[in-house]
Amino acid sequence: MNDRPRFSGGRCIPDIDTLDFLSRVLDQVSLSTYFHDVHSDFYSKYRAWIESTELNTVSGLDQFPYQQFTQGTTEAIDKFYMRHRDKTIKVLPGEYPYHTKAGYAKRIDTLTPNDALIISLPFASTGNQHRYKELLWEASNLNIPVFVDCAWFGTCYDIHFNLNYPCIEEVSFSLSKTFPLAHLRVGCRFTKVKDGLTLYSDAGYLNWLSQWVGIQFLDRFSPDYIPQKYYEAQKSFCKILNVTPSKCVQIATGNKEWEYLDRDGFNRLCLSDEIMEWYYEET
Repeated sequence: MNDRPRFSGGRCIPDIDTLDFLSRVLDQVSLSTYFHDVHSDFYSKYRAWIESTELNTVSGLDQFPYQQFTQGTTEAIDKFYMRHRDKTIKVLPGEYPYHTKAGYAKRIDTLTPNDALIISLPFASTGNQHRYKELLWEASNLNIPVFVDCAWFGTCYDIHFNLNYPCIEEVSFSLSKTFPLAHLRVGCRFTKVKDGLTLYSDAGYLNWLSQWVGIQFLDRFSPDYIPQKYYEAQKSFCKILNVTPSKCVQIATGNKEWEYLDRDGFNRLCLSDEIMEWYYEET
């Protein structure tokens, strides 16, 4: 039973069309699906899906020659931790709580040459771009490796995903915030380096079933489907609550009234259930 406070957490909108599609896709799963090697198709389709967005701009993805299926963005983050275990890994206050709860990262104060940086775009606690340009310029000047977490891509609009900074070592995407696939863990990492994840990806030792389901969603829904559908519902519902909508349709930030949702100084609301209900009531 989910006993989390209202508007807490971060999850996909329980969109009726995507839930219905998932049900139909899972009905098609068979042993032949399970044993079907799909990872080459998955990579090309995921890259094309990202670059097809018309509500955002994406530049620099072609700078990353290697890509791998991941169990969401979190598996890719773990590999970054492992590869840079000799460095101090820094994150901004309000970043994905996994970093500090797992004990691998420290909240940022200043960057030094022996650091590594993880930053989300859109930012986890605002749904907008947050200190991205300034930190990536600084990291580039200091030759600090950077991981860009794009877990909220597919829910956002008016974000420029500039991946051209030389400091960016890898960037990761996931379908968990966009579609009802969180427990299938469908993600994709784009990287300039090779590691253990590359080795078992090259060997095809992967979750083919999750990739196959992911491909069905990539083929059926654009990366702009969710933000286009729920943009007006987000604006209307945020006006009722007197909170500030972000550039991710299911995220808003609130004033002191919402301090029970505090994330290192950010009062973040996840509106997934409410804006879905508002949309279907109004339409």
